[in-house]
Amino acid sequence: MSKRVLLFVGVIVVLVLSVVPVMAEKNPNKAKAYFFDKAPTIDADLSEWDLAKPSIVIGPGSNIMRGDLESAEDLTVKLYLGWDYENLYVAVDVKDDSVLGTFDLSDYWAQDRINFAFDVLNDTTAETYDTDNPGSGKWKDDDYWVYFHPFGGDEEEGIVTIMHNSFWGAVAGAEIAALRTDDGYICELVIPIIALPELWVDDGVVIGFDVFITDGDVNEWGELVISEIMWGRFEYPGTSIKWQYWKVGELEFVME
Repeated sequence: MSKRVLLFVGVIVVLVLSVVPVMAEKNPNKAKAYFFDKAPTIDADLSEWDLAKPSIVIGPGSNIMRGDLESAEDLTVKLYLGWDYENLYVAVDVKDDSVLGTFDLSDYWAQDRINFAFDVLNDTTAETYDTDNPGSGKWKDDDYWVYFHPFGGDEEEGIVTIMHNSFWGAVAGAEIAALRTDDGYICELVIPIIALPELWVDDGVVIGFDVFITDGDVNEWGELVISEIMWGRFEYPGTSIKWQYWKVGELEFVME
């Protein structure tokens, strides 16, 4: 074998080995969002959804980011994801033995909340960012955090919020409806695709996606406490999430 061939093979080996650590960080979790021929009505009635096919189930056995998860009744979330060419649709069926709603600024982050992390182009690696914990101002243009409180504000009306590297506020055009149940709550919402400008959807498109659930409870001393569980594997030192978009799972849009 010539020296030139050996040199070429050596370079390929080095390149492969240099990529492996980054690839290994990718979350193996995968989920599907299902196409809607007719948009569901946003009314907290999930009869228009195929409840036998949740996209993601989070509960006992999921990654605990902080706090405790005592049982399936303490917190279990069935998440349903749908789409058409104008909107993303979300439904959740949540078991929660203590549903917290109305908040003020002092306990905003302790209230029940469902959070989505989007890497819309599904193209980030650990080398994409300057640090291991990039603040929102350092996110890429296709990185988004969308979260919703099923019961928020003075009237317990649902609130859908988006954070990007250049803005933070209500999701324009979003609709949300929630209903308390005997063992938790159900919630349904629509997020216009235009609210995530980098997003393009079609059959077979795959994006980076993750979910974590904030569960606020009141302890025996009347204090608000927080537990949070995640589908994926963001690191969670102390009380600050490390927004490691290169560790999110994947969401595929399908016509099934």
